Amino acid sequence: MSTWYRSLLRFKVCYVVLVSLVSLFPDFFIHFKNGRTHANALNAESLWRDKDPYSYQKMISPGTVIKVVLKSSLKVEYESDYKATFDQDTKTVPDKKLVPDLPAYTSNSTYMRAKIGKSKTNGKILGTMAVLVVGIDPGSGNLELEGTKTFSYGEESINLRLSGTVSTNDLDKNRMVSSDHVANLRIDFVGTLSPKEIRNPNIQMKTITNSDGTTSQRAELSDSEKQEIILKNIKRALGESEP
Repeated sequence: MSTWYRSLLRFKVCYVVLVSLVSLFPDFFIHFKNGRTHANALNAESLWRDKDPYSYQKMISPGTVIKVVLKSSLKVEYESDYKATFDQDTKTVPDKKLVPDLPAYTSNSTYMRAKIGKSKTNGKILGTMAVLVVGIDPGSGNLELEGTKTFSYGEESINLRLSGTVSTNDLDKNRMVSSDHVANLRIDFVGTLSPKEIRNPNIQMKTITNSDGTTSQRAELSDSEKQEIILKNIKRALGESEP
Protein backbone atom coordinates (compact mmCIF):
# COMPACT_ATOMS: atom_id res chain seq x y z
CA MET A 1 0.00 0.00 0.00
CA SER A 2 1.51 3.33 -1.07
CA THR A 3 2.14 6.29 1.26
CA TRP A 4 -0.29 8.48 -0.68
CA TYR A 5 -3.07 5.92 -0.33
CA ARG A 6 -2.46 5.62 3.41
CA SER A 7 -2.70 9.44 3.88
CA LEU A 8 -5.96 9.56 1.93
CA LEU A 9 -7.37 6.73 4.03
CA ARG A 10 -6.45 8.55 7.29
CA PHE A 11 -8.14 11.76 6.05
CA LYS A 12 -11.35 9.87 5.23
CA VAL A 13 -11.37 8.21 8.64
CA CYS A 14 -10.85 11.60 10.43
CA TYR A 15 -13.61 13.19 8.37
CA VAL A 16 -16.06 10.40 9.20
CA VAL A 17 -15.20 10.68 12.92
CA LEU A 18 -15.64 14.50 12.89
CA VAL A 19 -19.02 14.26 11.14
CA SER A 20 -20.13 11.68 13.67
CA LEU A 21 -19.10 13.90 16.61
CA VAL A 22 -20.97 16.88 15.15
CA SER A 23 -24.07 14.73 14.76
CA LEU A 24 -23.82 13.36 18.29
CA PHE A 25 -22.87 16.67 20.08
CA PRO A 26 -24.28 19.58 18.01
CA ASP A 27 -24.69 21.97 21.01
CA PHE A 28 -21.03 21.74 21.95
CA PHE A 29 -19.81 22.80 18.52
CA ILE A 30 -22.34 25.66 18.33
CA HIS A 31 -21.08 27.10 21.66
CA PHE A 32 -17.49 26.63 20.53
CA LYS A 33 -18.14 28.53 17.30
CA ASN A 34 -19.94 31.39 19.11
CA GLY A 35 -17.14 31.65 21.67
CA ARG A 36 -14.52 32.03 18.96
CA THR A 37 -16.62 34.70 17.21
CA HIS A 38 -17.13 36.65 20.47
CA ALA A 39 -13.41 36.47 21.28
CA ASN A 40 -12.51 37.80 17.83
CA ALA A 41 -14.98 40.69 18.27
CA LEU A 42 -13.47 41.59 21.66
CA ASN A 43 -9.97 41.54 20.22
CA ALA A 44 -11.03 43.82 17.37
CA GLU A 45 -12.74 46.24 19.80
CA SER A 46 -9.68 46.33 22.06
CA LEU A 47 -7.41 46.96 19.07
CA TRP A 48 -9.61 49.86 17.88
CA ARG A 49 -9.72 51.39 21.35
CA ASP A 50 -5.93 51.32 21.59
CA LYS A 51 -5.57 52.95 18.17
CA ASP A 52 -8.49 55.38 18.56
CA PRO A 53 -7.04 58.94 18.24
CA TYR A 54 -9.87 60.34 20.40
CA SER A 55 -9.41 57.95 23.34
CA TYR A 56 -7.82 60.88 25.30
CA GLN A 57 -11.37 62.11 25.94
CA LYS A 58 -11.93 59.20 28.33
CA MET A 59 -9.06 60.50 30.49
CA ILE A 60 -10.75 63.84 31.25
CA SER A 61 -11.58 64.30 34.94
CA PRO A 62 -12.66 67.21 37.19
CA GLY A 63 -9.89 69.79 37.22
CA THR A 64 -8.89 69.23 33.58
CA VAL A 65 -8.30 72.47 31.65
CA ILE A 66 -10.48 73.01 28.57
CA LYS A 67 -9.89 75.92 26.18
CA VAL A 68 -13.02 77.65 24.88
CA VAL A 69 -12.68 79.67 21.67
CA LEU A 70 -14.89 82.75 22.17
CA LYS A 71 -16.53 84.22 19.10
CA SER A 72 -19.95 85.27 20.30
CA SER A 73 -21.55 88.60 19.44
CA LEU A 74 -22.32 90.37 22.69
CA LYS A 75 -23.87 93.59 23.89
CA VAL A 76 -22.65 94.59 27.33
CA GLU A 77 -23.80 97.47 29.53
CA TYR A 78 -23.02 97.95 33.19
CA GLU A 79 -22.78 100.72 35.76
CA SER A 80 -20.49 101.22 38.73
CA ASP A 81 -21.32 103.47 41.66
CA TYR A 82 -19.08 104.42 44.57
CA LYS A 83 -20.08 106.77 47.39
CA ALA A 84 -18.41 107.62 50.68
CA THR A 85 -19.15 110.17 53.39
CA PHE A 86 -16.53 111.32 55.88
CA ASP A 87 -17.06 113.23 59.14
CA GLN A 88 -13.98 114.77 60.65
CA ASP A 89 -13.14 116.81 63.73
CA THR A 90 -9.60 118.10 63.69
CA LYS A 91 -7.70 120.13 66.24
CA THR A 92 -4.05 120.76 65.62
CA VAL A 93 -1.29 122.29 67.66
CA PRO A 94 1.66 121.98 65.30
CA ASP A 95 5.27 121.86 66.39
CA LYS A 96 6.70 125.18 65.23
CA LYS A 97 10.19 123.72 65.33
CA LEU A 98 9.35 121.30 62.53
CA VAL A 99 7.18 123.53 60.32
CA PRO A 100 7.28 127.18 61.43
CA ASP A 101 4.65 128.31 58.91
CA LEU A 102 2.05 125.71 59.91
CA PRO A 103 -0.80 127.48 61.81
CA ALA A 104 -2.89 125.96 64.58
CA TYR A 105 -6.56 125.41 63.80
CA THR A 106 -9.70 123.56 64.85
CA SER A 107 -12.13 122.34 62.21
CA ASN A 108 -15.34 120.36 62.02
CA SER A 109 -15.97 119.12 58.51
CA THR A 110 -18.12 116.68 56.63
CA TYR A 111 -17.48 115.86 53.03
CA MET A 112 -18.68 113.34 50.52
CA ARG A 113 -16.93 111.63 47.68
CA ALA A 114 -18.84 109.94 44.88
CA LYS A 115 -17.82 108.38 41.63
CA ILE A 116 -20.17 106.89 39.06
CA GLY A 117 -18.97 104.93 36.07
CA LYS A 118 -20.94 103.63 33.11
CA SER A 119 -19.72 101.45 30.29
CA LYS A 120 -21.34 100.15 27.12
CA THR A 121 -19.94 97.59 24.70
CA ASN A 122 -21.38 96.40 21.42
CA GLY A 123 -19.12 93.97 19.62
CA LYS A 124 -17.56 90.55 19.68
CA ILE A 125 -15.40 88.77 22.19
CA LEU A 126 -12.61 87.02 20.34
CA GLY A 127 -9.90 84.84 21.78
CA THR A 128 -9.40 81.75 23.89
CA MET A 129 -10.36 81.37 27.54
CA ALA A 130 -9.11 78.50 29.69
CA VAL A 131 -11.75 77.00 31.99
CA LEU A 132 -11.89 74.00 34.33
CA VAL A 133 -14.01 70.85 34.24
CA VAL A 134 -16.03 71.05 37.48
CA GLY A 135 -18.27 68.03 36.90
CA ILE A 136 -19.05 65.12 34.56
CA ASP A 137 -22.57 63.86 33.91
CA PRO A 138 -22.55 60.11 34.71
CA GLY A 139 -25.19 59.35 32.09
CA SER A 140 -24.13 61.33 29.01
CA GLY A 141 -20.49 62.02 29.88
CA ASN A 142 -21.01 65.73 29.19
CA LEU A 143 -18.59 68.12 30.90
CA GLU A 144 -19.61 71.01 33.15
CA LEU A 145 -17.26 73.98 32.64
CA GLU A 146 -16.49 77.05 34.74
CA GLY A 147 -13.77 79.69 34.58
CA THR A 148 -12.99 83.33 35.34
CA LYS A 149 -10.73 85.99 33.89
CA THR A 150 -9.98 89.45 35.31
CA PHE A 151 -9.00 92.60 33.43
CA SER A 152 -7.81 95.78 35.20
CA TYR A 153 -7.75 99.26 33.68
CA GLY A 154 -6.59 101.95 36.10
CA GLU A 155 -9.17 102.19 38.89
CA GLU A 156 -11.62 99.92 37.06
CA SER A 157 -11.63 96.12 37.23
CA ILE A 158 -13.71 93.85 34.97
CA ASN A 159 -14.31 90.21 35.86
CA LEU A 160 -15.36 87.79 33.09
CA ARG A 161 -17.00 84.52 34.17
CA LEU A 162 -17.92 81.67 31.82
CA SER A 163 -19.95 78.52 32.48
CA GLY A 164 -21.67 75.90 30.35
CA THR A 165 -21.91 72.27 29.25
CA VAL A 166 -19.97 70.61 26.43
CA SER A 167 -19.86 67.14 24.88
CA THR A 168 -16.52 65.34 24.73
CA ASN A 169 -17.27 64.59 21.06
CA ASP A 170 -16.92 68.32 20.30
CA LEU A 171 -13.40 68.58 21.75
CA ASP A 172 -10.46 68.46 19.37
CA LYS A 173 -7.16 66.72 20.11
CA ASN A 174 -5.91 69.86 21.92
CA ARG A 175 -9.00 69.92 24.18
CA MET A 176 -10.33 73.05 22.53
CA VAL A 177 -13.98 73.72 21.74
CA SER A 178 -15.82 76.55 20.00
CA SER A 179 -18.24 78.57 22.12
CA ASP A 180 -20.89 77.67 19.52
CA HIS A 181 -20.77 74.08 20.83
CA VAL A 182 -21.17 75.01 24.52
CA ALA A 183 -24.70 74.35 25.76
CA ASN A 184 -26.23 76.63 28.40
CA LEU A 185 -23.41 79.08 27.73
CA ARG A 186 -23.36 81.93 30.23
CA ILE A 187 -20.88 84.82 30.20
CA ASP A 188 -21.10 87.31 33.06
CA PHE A 189 -19.36 90.69 33.33
CA VAL A 190 -18.86 92.35 36.70
CA GLY A 191 -17.29 95.82 36.84
CA THR A 192 -15.97 97.42 40.03
CA LEU A 193 -14.19 100.63 40.93
CA SER A 194 -11.23 100.86 43.30
CA PRO A 195 -10.95 104.57 44.18
CA LYS A 196 -7.69 105.90 45.46
CA GLU A 197 -7.61 106.82 49.12
CA ILE A 198 -5.96 109.89 50.60
CA ARG A 199 -2.57 109.08 51.99
CA ASN A 200 -0.33 111.14 54.20
CA PRO A 201 3.22 111.89 53.09
CA ASN A 202 5.57 108.99 53.58
CA ILE A 203 7.71 110.59 56.27
CA GLN A 204 10.48 108.39 57.64
CA MET A 205 12.27 108.78 60.96
CA LYS A 206 15.84 109.92 60.47
CA THR A 207 18.89 109.58 62.67
CA ILE A 208 20.14 113.01 63.78
CA THR A 209 23.53 113.66 65.41
CA ASN A 210 23.18 116.05 68.32
CA SER A 211 25.72 118.72 69.34
CA ASP A 212 27.07 116.53 72.15
CA GLY A 213 27.77 113.67 69.74
CA THR A 214 24.77 111.55 70.68
CA THR A 215 22.17 110.49 68.14
CA SER A 216 18.38 110.53 68.22
CA GLN A 217 15.48 109.67 65.90
CA ARG A 218 13.53 112.64 64.55
CA ALA A 219 11.10 113.36 61.78
CA GLU A 220 13.47 115.73 60.05
CA LEU A 221 11.51 117.15 57.13
CA SER A 222 12.77 118.43 53.83
CA ASP A 223 11.36 121.65 52.36
CA SER A 224 9.18 119.70 49.90
CA GLU A 225 7.78 117.51 52.70
CA LYS A 226 6.96 120.61 54.77
CA GLN A 227 5.13 122.20 51.83
CA GLU A 228 3.16 118.99 51.27
CA ILE A 229 2.06 118.83 54.92
CA ILE A 230 1.00 122.50 54.86
CA LEU A 231 -1.04 121.96 51.69
CA LYS A 232 -2.79 118.86 53.06
CA ASN A 233 -3.69 120.55 56.33
CA ILE A 234 -5.08 123.62 54.56
CA LYS A 235 -7.27 121.38 52.38
CA ARG A 236 -8.51 119.47 55.38
CA ALA A 237 -9.25 122.68 57.25
CA LEU A 238 -11.33 123.85 54.28
CA GLY A 239 -13.15 120.51 54.07
CA GLU A 240 -11.66 119.61 50.73
CA SER A 241 -10.45 116.19 49.64
CA GLU A 242 -7.80 115.09 47.23
CA PRO A 243 -8.51 113.46 43.86
